[in-house]
Amino acid sequence: MKVMAGIYGNPSGNTNGLLESWNNTATYFPRKAAINSNIPLFFDESSAVEKKDRSWVMDLIYVLAQGISKGKATKTGNNIEKSLSWCNLIASTGEVPVFDSDALGGLSVRCLQFDVSPFHAKISQDFIKEFTSKILENYGFAIDVFILDFIENRENYKSLLEPALWM
Repeated sequence: MKVMAGIYGNPSGNTNGLLESWNNTATYFPRKAAINSNIPLFFDESSAVEKKDRSWVMDLIYVLAQGISKGKATKTGNNIEKSLSWCNLIASTGEVPVFDSDALGGLSVRCLQFDVSPFHAKISQDFIKEFTSKILENYGFAIDVFILDFIENRENYKSLLEPALWM
């Protein structure tokens, strides 16, 4: 997760980092998505959400997939808040699936789950610690290089992506 977050910015879990906890309020997630619109969001350890609250996570996935917050107004209607909008890719880690396999079909379209270990069993813990340390020291550069290359070679990217867009 830190490797992916490090492409875009600070991959730490501190207040300036891109790595977030699932241990936040329901209103926090859409606001964070709107603030970081067009930048992926990274949530660590979905297993931190208690089993009884799993339906809350599934509801949240629907909200985040919508890309726009609920409309809000006072009872008298004289104070209407502007809806927030966002367009983010969301990645999460966890020891348990975000939703069960018997969940609604709409979730499986909005949320792809992978059951993989990020490191091969033969990689030592020392290597992983050193690798993580380097990521925390050097982050946010890859996206700049990609964007500059994309601008310079826009037509090449367009020809690569066009067949996929019409599948």
